[in-house]
Amino acid sequence: VHIRCGEDIRHGLKVAGFAGAFVEFSDPYCQGPVPRLDRDAFLDRRAQFIMSAYDRPLKDTRDGLEAAYDTVDALGAGDRVTLWFEHDSYDQLILARLLAHFSRLDERPDLQMICVDRVPGVQGFVGLGQLHPEILLWLWENELKPVTEGQLALGAEVWDALTDPDPTELARIARDCPPALPLMAPALQRHLRELPSVRTGLGLTQELALSI
Repeated sequence: VHIRCGEDIRHGLKVAGFAGAFVEFSDPYCQGPVPRLDRDAFLDRRAQFIMSAYDRPLKDTRDGLEAAYDTVDALGAGDRVTLWFEHDSYDQLILARLLAHFSRLDERPDLQMICVDRVPGVQGFVGLGQLHPEILLWLWENELKPVTEGQLALGAEVWDALTDPDPTELARIARDCPPALPLMAPALQRHLRELPSVRTGLGLTQELALSI
């Protein structure tokens, strides 16, 4: 099973000859409320936000979220799961949620991960979706690593802090730069810059848009 926070590499994996199911898990936690609620209430809040932010039908959005969460929740012992992620806050926050989920399981799937912020020979690397199928295969052969207990624990710690309405703990993790997931701290630092500035009341994206 290949889990990715979008459909951008689905075709590339197929062309490269990969086998197995492809799962898109793309709830954009870098935007909108990420409350500490039970699953149904949480999905209700997320669906409401996605509907309003992206002008999508509420029922289709809610059903799509539930289907993706159900697919991930059904994975367990005997499954071989590869997580395909890059360095930005969109990817890293989704990765944290997945690691937090798997950390709670008594019988986990066989977890492995590709998580990169650069690829040799690729100028201007932005994300996995820009890569040729042969490069996806190169990543599999050279960057695939088993998910460690330390990564699972850090993912759970990040997710717990992300769902806390007080961002202090998330800021501490971002400042401490835990080595288990070296791309997580820079992503959290970028995410935290979207909080309203004590000087202007604006987040970074708002300030950039205004300055432009």
